[in-house]
Amino acid sequence: MGVRFLRPAPRGWISRLIEMGNLKTTIALLCAVSIAGETVNANPNVVTYNCSDVVLTGKLTNWRDYEHFDIPDDILGHGWMTATLRVSKILKGQNADSKITVRYFGHTYLRDNTKFLFVLKPLSDGRYRIISQRMTKQKPKLADTCESAQQEQFVTN
Repeated sequence: MGVRFLRPAPRGWISRLIEMGNLKTTIALLCAVSIAGETVNANPNVVTYNCSDVVLTGKLTNWRDYEHFDIPDDILGHGWMTATLRVSKILKGQNADSKITVRYFGHTYLRDNTKFLFVLKPLSDGRYRIISQRMTKQKPKLADTCESAQQEQFVTN
């Protein structure tokens, strides 16, 4: 009768963290994943939106007006940008003109003259803020229903 060796279990990121002595970190990560698990979109191609948002397709023409926003330890640099959006089709939300002014936050400009699916938040001054965008050539799918408004996580401008 020979000695049988069991094959070790596959080494996943959780087992590596535990072996490295980061048990507290592992527990914190597992708690965070279990809490956030409900809000993570299982299909990254599905676009979610709030009930007060405007969802449409269109193309941008950037104004090239970068307003730097200082974030500590931000090596890329981020800022607010403005563009004119030529609306192709409104999918959800209030009616918008055929050309509207939009603002967005990022480290570089979105592509000019490329068709996107946009989720926009109306601003009090008549402009819109881009909440999210997907190129239409990626064939994004709009969520079946809107979500109730959630607390803003960044500066509105």
